[in-house]
Amino acid sequence: MVRRKFLWILGLGALAILALFWLLRKSVATSERPTAIGSNPPSAIAESLPLTNLATAPSPMASNSKNPSFNYTNSQPAKTRMDEAVMSAWMEQNKKPQDLYGRVVDQNSNPIPGAVVSGKLIFNTETYGAARVEVHTTETDTDGLFQFIGLQSAAFSASVEKPGYKWGAKEEGYKGPTGEKTSPTDRATFVMWKSKGAEPLQHTGIESRIPYDGTSSTFSMADGTKAQDGDLRVTLSRSPLRVRRGREPYDWKVKIGVIGGGLMEANDPYMFWAPENGYQPVAEFGMSATDASWSPEFRRNYYFKDSKGRFGRILVDLVTNSTRPDTGIVLEIWLNLSGSQNLELDSSH
Repeated sequence: MVRRKFLWILGLGALAILALFWLLRKSVATSERPTAIGSNPPSAIAESLPLTNLATAPSPMASNSKNPSFNYTNSQPAKTRMDEAVMSAWMEQNKKPQDLYGRVVDQNSNPIPGAVVSGKLIFNTETYGAARVEVHTTETDTDGLFQFIGLQSAAFSASVEKPGYKWGAKEEGYKGPTGEKTSPTDRATFVMWKSKGAEPLQHTGIESRIPYDGTSSTFSMADGTKAQDGDLRVTLSRSPLRVRRGREPYDWKVKIGVIGGGLMEANDPYMFWAPENGYQPVAEFGMSATDASWSPEFRRNYYFKDSKGRFGRILVDLVTNSTRPDTGIVLEIWLNLSGSQNLELDSSH
């Protein structure tokens, strides 16, 4: 009886040892599995990778060869097909026609022959964010006409140059065709400024703050100081006075005046020659909260004539959505001290 009981206990012990050994093996096998990868289906992992890195990124399942149920290679084809489709569309843009018919004229609409026109073709590459550039050049004929025909690329831009003429750094002189595309009878116009000879200009830069309550701020255009006896007056009003940035629109108005002189808003692409007449003592601009094109920004260029009859140009730049009781303002002023209307800057002075 004692012997039978001993054998029974021995058998139970052997079964317990076998069970413990099996559990240890399962635990080791589980610990070898990369849980961060194993917890996600392969398609989700592929989706989390940027398209640009799929071709070069190491397989995130490379270390999981012991787990055949997560086979990255088997999940790759669908993602590869989508990536190839995106790349194909991206590269297909390089085939867009970029024909351009244009003419080059001066500020008086006179044709400019012999101007060099550079056409810059921009191509998409297989690396997102990188582009290949190809430049073609031609010259305008006696009527100022030029054309680029048979060119293809994802994007295209053109610039012009000729000694004695100025072309806007930001393509201010460009005027598009009447229709959607240029043609021999509907050309883009490139307006260049025929130089009259640069002159030394007095330049004053002002960075300051002005209140929203309609109180006037006066500045000196000679030295940029904020002073009661200055000759440039700026007033900003806002209703309501307190606003929350990024919330609902509001009413605002800016008034700018040259004491003893006047201003005129500049709408021409080149501010190199000030008009002789037509100046107003105060220039006003404002926006209502109900305006469809409402914006908190104000950036305008003006010609001005000071109290001594001298000509200049001024840039006014400010935003009206500060939550403070005042806002920053930037003023850039160029003044021809000789009294000439010429505002071409001689950078050597």
